[in-house]
Amino acid sequence: MREETQIYYYLIVFISMLYAFLRLGINKDSFIIIIIFWEGLFQYLDRLFNLENNLYNFYKIFVVLYASLITVQALFKYNSKREWNLTIIFILFSISFWVSYFLRGGEIITILSQYFYKYGMVFILFHYFKDIVNQENKREHIKQIILQVLYIQIFLSLTKLLVVLPELIKNPDFEKLEFIVGSMSAAGAGTAVVIPIVALIFYWLIKNGNFTRKDWFIVLSFLIISFASVKRQPIIFFPIFLYLLFSYVKKGISIFQSLKYVPIVLLIIYFSARLNPFFNPEYKIWGSFDVYYIIGTISEYYFGTENIEDVFNENYNLAFGRGGVFSFLFNSSKFKFNSLDELLFGKGRYQVAVGSFGRFTKHASKYGLEHTGLIGEFAALIYSIGYMGTLSLVLFAIYLIKTCGNKKLGNVLLLYFIWDFLFYYNQVVFSNQSVIIVLYIIFITIASKKLKKM
Repeated sequence: MREETQIYYYLIVFISMLYAFLRLGINKDSFIIIIIFWEGLFQYLDRLFNLENNLYNFYKIFVVLYASLITVQALFKYNSKREWNLTIIFILFSISFWVSYFLRGGEIITILSQYFYKYGMVFILFHYFKDIVNQENKREHIKQIILQVLYIQIFLSLTKLLVVLPELIKNPDFEKLEFIVGSMSAAGAGTAVVIPIVALIFYWLIKNGNFTRKDWFIVLSFLIISFASVKRQPIIFFPIFLYLLFSYVKKGISIFQSLKYVPIVLLIIYFSARLNPFFNPEYKIWGSFDVYYIIGTISEYYFGTENIEDVFNENYNLAFGRGGVFSFLFNSSKFKFNSLDELLFGKGRYQVAVGSFGRFTKHASKYGLEHTGLIGEFAALIYSIGYMGTLSLVLFAIYLIKTCGNKKLGNVLLLYFIWDFLFYYNQVVFSNQSVIIVLYIIFITIASKKLKKM
C-alpha cells in the first residue's frame, strides 16, 4: 500500500475510533478495549512522523498504566482458587523473566515493555474482566463492545481491500497487503490469523451455537480480516474450528453430526482458497481450485518441500520451516546453549525483542540455531528466556484456558493455543486484542456454569 494511500486509510481508521466511542460511550470498559484494538493507529502515526517508536512506546506505557489503574483493586481481591493459582504461576514466570534479564542485560525500557505490555497485560486484563462472572450487566456491556469493535474491523478490512484494489490491478504484489490489519496492527499480520478464529468462537458462544442466516453471514465475514492480509492459515483452521464447535462442543462426536457440517467446511475451504492468491496456481484473487496445489503449498510453508511424502523420508532435514518444531522440542543442543543457566534462563530477551539480526521467527539461523526458514514463537521464547521462563509462561496460558466453564470449548481453545504457540506467533493468549476475546469466552462460560448450578 502506497504511503499516500495509507494516509487516507488511517484517516478512516481514526474516524472509526471516534465512531466507536460515540456509539459505545466513554467508560472504563469501552476505553480499554477500544484503545487496545486501535493499536495499529499509533504504530502508523509513529512511523509517519519518524518518531523512532517514541509515540508507540508512550502508547504502550499509557495502556499498561491505565489498565493497572482500573485493575488495582481487583488485583487484591481473590474470589477463587483458580485466581490464586494463576497469580502464583505468573509470579514464577516473573521471577524467571527478571533473573534472565539480570543475567543477560539489555536496555531496561525495552525489557519493561516486553514484560508489562507483551506478557503482563494478560495477567492485568484477567483480573480486570474476572468480575463479569458475577455481573450480568457488565457481561452484556462488554459483549456489545466486542461485537461493535469486530464489526468495525470487518468494515476496515473491506475498506483496505477497496483502497488497494487499483494498486493490485497494476501490480499484484499481495505480500504488501499483510502488515496492516484493520485498526489492530500497522506492523505485522499475526492478528489477522488469530482474530477471525477467536471471534468465531466468541460469536458461536453468545449465540449458543444456533445460527440464523444473518449469523452465518456475520461469522463468515470474520474471514475478511484474514483475506485483507492474504493470510493462509485461517483458510484451513477457520472451517476446522467451525466444524469442531458444531460437531464436538455442541453435540459431542458422532458420525451423523460429523457428516452434517462437512459440506459447509468444504465450501468455506473452496471459496477461501480461490480468493487467496497463495492457494491457487495463477497467484490471483479468484484463481482456480487445485487440491494438490493447496496441499503442496501447505507442505512447503511448514516443511520446505512441496511433496508431503518427503517429510516422512529418513533423509528429510528436520531443521526446516515451522514443521522443524519437532527437532527442537526434545533437543536443547539445537539452541547452542553454553551453560546450564543459559538453558534455564535463556540468552536474554533484548536481542530478540529489538531484532538484532532480524525477526527471530524468520531468521533463527542468524541467532545461531540450526534451522532454515520460518519457525514458531516457542523457539524465540526458549532461546531468549530459557526453559524455565517458557514453561511457566505456557503453564500460565494452559491453566488460564482450562478454567473455561465449558470443558469441550476449553479443549478447542487449548488446541488452537498449542498450534499457535508451536507453529505461529503465540498470539491467541499473548496478543492483547485476542486475549480480550478469549477472556470473555472463559468468564462467560464460568458464569453460565454457575447459573446452571443455582
